[in-house]
Amino acid sequence: MHSRATNTLVALLILGVIPMTWSRTTLAALEASEHAYEVDAAQVLRWPLGDDGSLVLRPCRACDPVTLGVNAQTTYRVSGSSLNISREELLRLKSMLINLDEVLVYIFYRPDERVATRIVLDPAK
Repeated sequence: MHSRATNTLVALLILGVIPMTWSRTTLAALEASEHAYEVDAAQVLRWPLGDDGSLVLRPCRACDPVTLGVNAQTTYRVSGSSLNISREELLRLKSMLINLDEVLVYIFYRPDERVATRIVLDPAK
């Protein structure tokens, strides 16, 4: 027969092992579905001109350019607003800005497809 202390120890071990197993399983199932770049607008070398266009950016001043596709599902916003705007409106707003080094752009993309999902212009750097 097991003593009460042994039973308690076994119960505590089981209670400790089960959450660790669940957390590992849960963490293994978590996977990044979206990545993002945060760059100055001046680091965007080419803005998308159409729904099936592309965006070329330089992630850092010394980095090689990166090309991301855009499609009809890509959304465009101005920081601080939850409303989407058209790509044309985003480009119009960007063209009105004087110093692009003082404007941030957040570019969210799916790494597996290299397609931008959301482009956010933030003029209040």
